[in-house]
Amino acid sequence: MTTREEPRAVPTTAASSQLSGDPAPTGWHPGPTSGGALPDAGPAPAPTPFRELDRRWWLWPVIAFVLTRLFDGALIVLASRHQIALDGSIHDYKVSIPTPASPGYLGVATNWDAQWFAAVAQHGYPSALPVQDGMVWRNEWAFAPLYPLTVRGLMAVTGASFPVVATVVTVLCSLVAVVLVHRLVAETAGRFPARATSLLLCTSMAAPVLQVAYTEGPALLFIASALLLLRRRRYALTVLALLGLGLTRHVVAPFVVVLVVVAVVERRRLGRWEARSLATLAAGVAITGLWPLVAAVATGHLDAFTATQRAWRNHPATTGPLGLFSVGDELAGATGVLVVAVVLAAILWLVLRRDGPAWGPELRAWAAAYPTYLFAVAPAAISIFRLMLLAFPLFWVLPNRVPVPWAHRVTLGVLAATGLYLQWYWIRYFLVIGPISQQFAMP
Repeated sequence: MTTREEPRAVPTTAASSQLSGDPAPTGWHPGPTSGGALPDAGPAPAPTPFRELDRRWWLWPVIAFVLTRLFDGALIVLASRHQIALDGSIHDYKVSIPTPASPGYLGVATNWDAQWFAAVAQHGYPSALPVQDGMVWRNEWAFAPLYPLTVRGLMAVTGASFPVVATVVTVLCSLVAVVLVHRLVAETAGRFPARATSLLLCTSMAAPVLQVAYTEGPALLFIASALLLLRRRRYALTVLALLGLGLTRHVVAPFVVVLVVVAVVERRRLGRWEARSLATLAAGVAITGLWPLVAAVATGHLDAFTATQRAWRNHPATTGPLGLFSVGDELAGATGVLVVAVVLAAILWLVLRRDGPAWGPELRAWAAAYPTYLFAVAPAAISIFRLMLLAFPLFWVLPNRVPVPWAHRVTLGVLAATGLYLQWYWIRYFLVIGPISQQFAMP
């Protein structure tokens, strides 16, 4: 039996002291006064020393990612035989890179939003908003610039095509993101929850998006980086990660909630407001409005970004002001609103329950804030499964126990197998564009 060096002393709860073999979470104590929902004023969270983790801890997420991406790659190639030719003849479908029928892997990898990213990489952003019948039409300003312009730069350096460069960038970002997700969860909830989270992230229904020309992979990389840096209280680097996120996906707004929680935690710990946490919070708020400001200045229209976003909400059930709640009201009245509310309440309960996973305040805040934000702004479409990839803590919500109950291992296997099965359905009928998929919204 090997021995390991004792970690530096940190306060633990009675529950965490029973977790032999896994690092004890810090900064979160679900005691009788906390209600299980807010972090207490304990000491600042201390990251798990590297020596406390298996030196090959990264092998699990790397192997899980590589194997599932190879599996999905085979499914995409197989399903690509059902794709029709994309030559601009489909109404409301952007074509920047025409492809023939049965285009193979790279042809499918550049479907849907990837065509808009290709347009930005090839031509940049328009200086004037396209207007049709008095309304702003769909255009490139809906898409943040970091991903397509990075691809554009690499295309110029390597001479490779957009499908090749964009796919490689997404895959590399996704790989690093899954490794960081694993590390982040391992430091807070323990080894088995980290392995379960990274595996179920890779096997979830919409996980094939992590290997096509979409921004879920880069966005996940910035989110995991920001959470990890924030947990270590590396505020300046956290701001840089949030800047990258704000120029990749429009999801910095829910991360502001995480910054508020951290500011409150530091206030309770120190007995005063901590200047760096407040400065980081202010930077997060500013980054939220950065891209809309750029669009407004470049086009001369103050609402250029929001007007462009509204152009995608072309179905009556997706035009309400409250996202999925408006959709529920449109489809089923009060009953529909109640159903949406119950689903969101269940998610919040899983995150905030007293005996929930020891994620720590940063992960818990993100796991609560992002789905709430998504339910409030997302239209009703199959894309909700893709968008929920960024809520990665929710992929495994069972409490950490050592030894891990056999039922948890069986549950993990069943969930992973189910996800792999659903991936074929998502690829075949939503990612691949055929006569059937034209009836649905983009994935």
